[in-house]
Amino acid sequence: MIKVTIKELAIYHPQQQFDNEFYLQHFLHKGKDINSFLTAMGRKYRYVIQDATETPLTMAIKASEAALQKANLTIKDIDMIVFTTQT
Repeated sequence: MIKVTIKELAIYHPQQQFDNEFYLQHFLHKGKDINSFLTAMGRKYRYVIQDATETPLTMAIKASEAALQKANLTIKDIDMIVFTTQT
């Protein structure tokens, strides 16, 4: 049997942050009320990429580096990194 251990987790968000009010106003000007939707999503902020060089891959690398640092490990100490994303 193979033993799998999760040593650490890390999250990376782009620097640009918008709160729900930004999106509420944006869609209200278009005649759409998305308040129920945003409430159901359960998030107060949305993070937006501003730099065309930032991609899911570059963000995954930053999160992976942060997880390794938090766990006090190097890439040579591990067998695998698990990555997920949400858009």
